[in-house]
Amino acid sequence: MVQINFNWWGYTFQEGINVLRQSFISARDALNRDVELAREEAIGYQESVDQGLIEPDIEYEDGIAILDHADVLQMHVETAEDGAMALRKAFVIAAYHLWERSARGWTKSEHGKHPKLIALTLAQGYPISQKLDAVRDLVNLLKHAREKWGIDLMASWPQVFAPSFQGSPKTDWYEAVSLTDEHVFEVFETLADSGPTTSNTGQTTP
Repeated sequence: MVQINFNWWGYTFQEGINVLRQSFISARDALNRDVELAREEAIGYQESVDQGLIEPDIEYEDGIAILDHADVLQMHVETAEDGAMALRKAFVIAAYHLWERSARGWTKSEHGKHPKLIALTLAQGYPISQKLDAVRDLVNLLKHAREKWGIDLMASWPQVFAPSFQGSPKTDWYEAVSLTDEHVFEVFETLADSGPTTSNTGQTTP
């Protein structure tokens, strides 16, 4: 009789990561279009004003300019960019929570914390990415915005901050994190490499 190696935990976990990845790509592409349209509108308006094709659209109150349409368009650009950043952060948190919930399943550790889940996962013969602790630091900072996690993340994954960033007690740690799409995909890969796959049955069968 042919033995079929199939790991249900591996299938559901890897499929969950793939679904999140594809969902992120779809949402990212839609937001990128919004950002690009907002930029094009802002550039087009300013070029038309500079070329004298239209008059500047400025609102006045008591003879004082209070609102320039160029500023409104720039705010649209910034709002769209902020939305894209918030999307990246939300997907990072969701992906790590998927790993955490799945790991508690395949390790049969209902309330296991990060270090215990890693130890039990390795004990079952499944791999753990060296980047996983950095992903944990990132998620904890995004969730709690505390200096402790900020300092830990600066040590474990400094690339998610601006090159010139220097933390301080007054730092808004959530806002300090500047994720790119590449960072998000790196999180997906790190998590996918930290557990079973469909064919990896490890040392035990869940």
